[in-house]
Amino acid sequence: MKPRHLPNDWLENYSAWLQAQDKRPLTIKNYCADVRHFTKWYTHRNARPFTPADLTPTDLQLYRTALQQDGRRAATVTRHLASMRNFSAWAVKQSYLALDPSQEIRGVAQQPHAPQWLDNRAQFALMQSLERARNAAQTPT
Repeated sequence: MKPRHLPNDWLENYSAWLQAQDKRPLTIKNYCADVRHFTKWYTHRNARPFTPADLTPTDLQLYRTALQQDGRRAATVTRHLASMRNFSAWAVKQSYLALDPSQEIRGVAQQPHAPQWLDNRAQFALMQSLERARNAAQTPT
């Protein structure tokens, strides 16, 4: 299937499609913002404007790496990639792309949070509570 001509207002069409899919307004806003972010990154990196017909798996992999190198959290990178997967699926359904370039692109594994330490005040309060409980248990009734 040959990709069809792409109108200049593809982002508006994508947004309208999301609305027709009953996506929440915040989801639509985030998906569109993430796609805009990708297009800016793509245009800067490739020195030419982005069109959905140009999207490749390599672009998405490089974008993922760029987000990580920018210090983005794993959840943020994963959200950006989820937005691009959704966008890619739309582009295929609209015949802007013949194949979905996002199929092999995965999110980023999140690191478990390190244990949080109690500050000195909380440590002493905990020790005092334990000592009181021990004293109460040892007091004859």
